[in-house]
Amino acid sequence: MHEVSLNEIGRTLNLTADDMEPLEQAHVRFPVRITPGLLARIDPSDPLDPIRRQFIPSPEELIRADHESADPLNETKSSPVSGLIHKYPGRVLILTSCRCPVHCRFCFRKTNLPRSLTGLSGSELDRIADYIRNDCSIHEAIFSGGDPLMCSDPELGALVELMSTIPHIETVRVHTRVPVVWPERITDGLVRILTSGKPLWVVLHINHSLELDDSSRDAIRRLADTGIPLLNQAVLLRGVNDDAAVLADLSRTLIRNRVHPYYIHFLDPVLGTAHFAVSLAKARRLIRILREILPGFAVPRLVRDLPGKHSKTEHLKEC
Repeated sequence: MHEVSLNEIGRTLNLTADDMEPLEQAHVRFPVRITPGLLARIDPSDPLDPIRRQFIPSPEELIRADHESADPLNETKSSPVSGLIHKYPGRVLILTSCRCPVHCRFCFRKTNLPRSLTGLSGSELDRIADYIRNDCSIHEAIFSGGDPLMCSDPELGALVELMSTIPHIETVRVHTRVPVVWPERITDGLVRILTSGKPLWVVLHINHSLELDDSSRDAIRRLADTGIPLLNQAVLLRGVNDDAAVLADLSRTLIRNRVHPYYIHFLDPVLGTAHFAVSLAKARRLIRILREILPGFAVPRLVRDLPGKHSKTEHLKEC
């Protein structure tokens, strides 16, 4: 995959030297990463382009609010072995890769993912497997990261096969942005791996319908045609999708592409993301409008991930 340089971003978006300065400063704190295909979808004439706002830093990112944290979900306290998070009953999350094809500027793991490009070591994977085998209450393994589809086919195949050897693992979930931001990765070989083990679900992360083009829609179709269930988890972001018409268009776009609009998350307050925050009152209003104009299955659940809770916190009041 081609790594887009800061200079390429600057040329494509017609950025001035003054524009580039905060981008370079933000890059030091959290490297700027975007795929060529996604960069090409940004309208250079629109400083509020929803793709640009998600992946290209702004000066606001350099501001640190008092309520923000390097680890807003306290994941380090829920990691009994390296590379595994056991926060919720019945399921564990495996940090299969520390790499992503893109860097969302609001990523809640932006400050604690290792900068190394290596994935799980053999010893780490052995300890993860032992932990899961020794806890029969665990019924689901969630591949996360980073992005699990940044693993090579052999690495991913080994993970899928490993889960198949553990009798009490019933399902596997893969959380990924790859089909949308790097659709070329969705090959026939990859699809065969994903369908070779336990029943597997793919959870996408799409926040705006403009993130989809013909290539990404085709990648999603390839997954859907195999019978893999597809869900979407969006994040509610000011200036990106905090608008009822935008969210309704996203839901309809997802449904047309056989993706269920599952969750819309409140922003996790990681460092440098306050400019993306949307109030609870506004979020509830948006969901209320969606319920009035969309069929029930197309309305995402409004949730927040809170430290110490055993499940997502759903915000139903006044919706």
